[in-house]
Amino acid sequence: IPRDKLNAYALVHAQTIYDGMRSETEDYRVCNLTRSAHTGSQRYGAILWSGDISAKWDTFKKQIPAGLNFCASGLPFWTLDIGAFFVKQGTQWFWNGDYDDPDNDLGYRELYTRWFQLGAFLPVFRSHGTDVRREPWHFGEQGEPFYDAIQAAIDLRYRLMPYIYSAAAETSLNGGTMMRLLAFDYRQDKEALNIKDQYLFGKNILVCPVTHPMYYGVNSKKIENPITTRRVYLPAGNDWFDFYTMERFTGGAWIDVPLSLDKIPLFVKAGSIIPMTDSVRNTAQSGKMPIDYRVFPGADAAFTLYEDAGDGNDFDNGAFCRTQMHLAWGEQPQFSISPAVGHTGLIPQWRNWNICLRGFHKNIHVQLMVDGIPAEAACRYDAATNSTTVCLSASANSEIRLQITGQ
Repeated sequence: IPRDKLNAYALVHAQTIYDGMRSETEDYRVCNLTRSAHTGSQRYGAILWSGDISAKWDTFKKQIPAGLNFCASGLPFWTLDIGAFFVKQGTQWFWNGDYDDPDNDLGYRELYTRWFQLGAFLPVFRSHGTDVRREPWHFGEQGEPFYDAIQAAIDLRYRLMPYIYSAAAETSLNGGTMMRLLAFDYRQDKEALNIKDQYLFGKNILVCPVTHPMYYGVNSKKIENPITTRRVYLPAGNDWFDFYTMERFTGGAWIDVPLSLDKIPLFVKAGSIIPMTDSVRNTAQSGKMPIDYRVFPGADAAFTLYEDAGDGNDFDNGAFCRTQMHLAWGEQPQFSISPAVGHTGLIPQWRNWNICLRGFHKNIHVQLMVDGIPAEAACRYDAATNSTTVCLSASANSEIRLQITGQ
């Protein structure tokens, strides 16, 4: 390329890989994990990461604004080395980790666990590095706190796959980013503009990583008088629900969130629809699992579920399916699912719908209509989350409406 355009080398490099692979086969999508990029590289399946970083709490904390600013540049598929690439202290200046015995250092296990929880809420979820193995079982056994916390993060990532895959499709088809600065969605909130350690994952889930140790320092030194809460800002403009407990908070306020090793603080915007499956071992299984649609009250909501073949490039030619859902909020809320549109042969023609009305009162009454005809559905109430789940079976081509009274 011309000398005056050498900075664009990464763009041409990504395009060459992309065009070359697609000229050989259309059966697989191009996934190019690359160290450098230029404006436009996102068109060619480029995934960027933050480079060979070192295992330090301060470095970990800085990954959040680094990723947010990178994604804001128009390159949405960003990731990092979970646990850092360099873990030990080496002879070169850049080999600058804090943990010389990472196989046994409980301090590193805690850092890795928190880093892993952050990674579960990035566009691309990957653990990689030198100095120490990264498999979950290297950090303990089932029933031990670090192993269980890592396993919980993996399970949650895969349970959220319908939400994540739909957010990725929205990014690809309509532009935008999955990892979102609060300034994108809360421009009028001056407090939100200065937040560097929280972000939206998709447009509905507020992610608040824990970026300080609670239990152990370097060399497994037990921390005395640890900080056991995390200061979180909930942006103004809507209410928020604790993802785990369903406690409701008013936006525009700071709160102190109690911390535990097994959870990363998460909040869901009032007026959200979050599709989730049961825990699975891989994404191929995820596409075959029944989906629970978690409906969070308090405002109008909309969500478009995206589905395709899971690989290959037929989606470029429109081979995908979309199912739109809406919550019309008011004194008598109404939740609706529109008939699937697009290549409906890609999805099950008959579906089991589990619609979880989160935070709705126990005494609500739900009237179900399928294609305009009254229908029966099984309902169950969960006191722990104050939620009613409506279970029904219907064609993917049906229109489903739930009229909710007694709220």
